[in-house]
Amino acid sequence: MKSRRMILFSIAVLMFVAIMLNGIHLIRPSTVDSEVTRELDSNSNESDVRAFMARHKMRYVGYSSTAECSYGRIYGSSIGFMKGYILAEFCFAPSGKLSSHTVTERYQFFWE
Repeated sequence: MKSRRMILFSIAVLMFVAIMLNGIHLIRPSTVDSEVTRELDSNSNESDVRAFMARHKMRYVGYSSTAECSYGRIYGSSIGFMKGYILAEFCFAPSGKLSSHTVTERYQFFWE
């Protein structure tokens, strides 16, 4: 009986470690990407993108004038040993209209 409990306990510990290493996704990048595609089109400008960020609780983290891109982050996208956040990049054409976007998930260890 003791060995069976030990095996079940070992399996539970291994599952916990695996879940914590992989993380539990609270927000998926694909969901954010589909929202961007649905709500913003090629006629969108910087103010439209900033309004989108505000509606979706995305923190504006800056604009690169050399790359002509705005950046936003959604913190707390996953729970685990690594802190997850979603980084959204919105690039603009010289006319000021949205030309492309990328949405990726990045990780930091909890001590960073």
